[in-house]
Amino acid sequence: MSSMSGARSSTAASLSALEWESLARTARGAAGLPGSFFCSEQIYALEVERFFRRQWFCVGLSSDVAHTGDWSPVEVFGESLVIGRDAQGGIRVFHNICSHRGARIVRQPCHARAIVCPYHCWTYDTNGRLLKTPHAGGADCHDDPSVDRGALGLREVAAVERGGLVFMCLGEPAESFEARIGPMFERWSTTDFSALQPLRSLAQRPRFRANWKIVVENFVESYHLPMVHPELNAANPMERHYQILGGDRYVGQGSLSYQRPNRYAQELPLLPGGPKDRSTGEALYLVSNLMVINFPGYIVAIILFPDGPTATAERLELFVHPEAASSERYNEQLDDMMKFWASVNDEDIGICESVQAGRSSAAFRGGVFTRGQEITSLQFQQILARCLLGPDESWSALPAEDVHHPVAASATTVSA
Repeated sequence: MSSMSGARSSTAASLSALEWESLARTARGAAGLPGSFFCSEQIYALEVERFFRRQWFCVGLSSDVAHTGDWSPVEVFGESLVIGRDAQGGIRVFHNICSHRGARIVRQPCHARAIVCPYHCWTYDTNGRLLKTPHAGGADCHDDPSVDRGALGLREVAAVERGGLVFMCLGEPAESFEARIGPMFERWSTTDFSALQPLRSLAQRPRFRANWKIVVENFVESYHLPMVHPELNAANPMERHYQILGGDRYVGQGSLSYQRPNRYAQELPLLPGGPKDRSTGEALYLVSNLMVINFPGYIVAIILFPDGPTATAERLELFVHPEAASSERYNEQLDDMMKFWASVNDEDIGICESVQAGRSSAAFRGGVFTRGQEITSLQFQQILARCLLGPDESWSALPAEDVHHPVAASATTVSA
C-alpha cells in the first residue's frame, strides 16, 4: 500500500484496508476504482478533505463580481463563502460569516461598498476589514475595549482570478496556483482569454444524479460518442479524436475534423489569438473541478460542484469574441449552439445516471479502461488516487502526451 505522510484523519482511518488497497492499485494504473468509491459517504468525505480542500477549486466567474463592491455568495462543501471585488479591483473570497456571532452576511448577489451583518449590524469593507460595531459598548457607544476590530475582519480564503474565472483553495494549497492551473493556459497560450466575453443569458445549471467522478470520466473520452451522441458524432466523429494526457495536471480529448451542425447560420468570429483552423478543438478536465471546451469560435467552461457521493451540479458558461457578444446578428446562432450543447449534455446526464446505478451493484469490482479509447479516464482516477493516498516515491510520473487513434496516425499532431 502507498505510504502516507502524517497520521490518518478520523475519516481516512474509517476506510477499510480493502479500500486503501483499491486506491493503491488505481494509483499504479493497475485497476479502476470499485463501486464503493462512487456511492460511499465516507469516501466522499475523504475526497473533500484530501483532494478538494487542497486543490484550486473554480468557484465562479470574474463577471459575477465585475465591479468594486459587487458580492456573490456561493456554497462549497458545506462552507458559505462570498466572492467580492475590493477597492483596488482585486478578487477576494471570504467566509460568509460575521466574526461576531457567526451569522451569514450576504444572502444573495448584491452591490455594496460595505456589507452589514443582518444580526447586529457589524460592518465590513470590501477588503474584509471590520469597520463598525454599533452599540458594542452599550447604547450609542460603538466601541468596546474587548473588541479588537483589527483582528476581527472577515476570514479570507486564498483566491486567484485568471481567464475570466475565479479559483480559490479552502485549505493549504498542495501546490501554487501557477504550478497546478498554469499548464492548461500554457497549452492554449495563443488564446487571449482576457479578451473573451461571457454570455450570462445563455448560462445553464444542469444537475446529475451521479458521482462527480463519473461525470469527469465521461467528459474526457470520446469512445461513447457514436452510441450516446449520434448527432454530435456526425459533426465530430469519434475516430478523428485523440486523447490528451497532461501528467497530473489535466486530461482530455481533442478533435481533428469538427464540422459545425447545419443549423448554425454562420461562423462565429475566431477567438482573439486562438487557432484559425475551425475543424480543430480540445476539451480538458483541469484538476480539481473545471472542464473546458475550446473551439476556435467559442469556449465553454463547465464548473462542477459535487454534492455528496451521488449528485453533481454543473454551471455551464459560454465565452465568445466581443464582437459575437455585442452584435445581434449572432444571437440566433448562439442560442441554437447552446441548445445543441444542452441536448448533448442531457444525453450525458442520462448515461451517467445509468452508470451511477450500475456502480451501486456488488457485481461491479472496478472499471475496465481500454488503452485505445480511455487512458484519459484511467489517468484521471490515478491523479485522484495519488492525491488521496499522499506522496509515494515508488510511483512513476504520469505521462504527458497526445495519443492518436491508429486511423488518425497520419493526421497533424497537436503538441502536448
